[in-house]
Amino acid sequence: MLITGGAGGLGVATGIKLKGFKIVVADYSDDVVNKAVENYKKNGYDAVGFKRDITSKEEVKNLIEFTKKQGVFGGLVHTAGVSETVNNVDKIFNINLK
Repeated sequence: MLITGGAGGLGVATGIKLKGFKIVVADYSDDVVNKAVENYKKNGYDAVGFKRDITSKEEVKNLIEFTKKQGVFGGLVHTAGVSETVNNVDKIFNINLK
């Protein structure tokens, strides 16, 4: 199961419900991805991580290919998102909706 925003609160809460599935944790930085994967593994989950920028089409393509190679592309949970001020409408749109 691929979880975008998988290292954040909603992504982790979703991942906890997916024990028995292999989980691909995708998020914006190596540090948060590695910490989430480490926590999943400590608790008996089968998890791998992938740092990505959801606003980059090329990185999303790479994420999909990585996920396919893991043999787990059975589903997607999109929990990536940001909450910003109105001044960053483009950033909000690119991450939350695009």
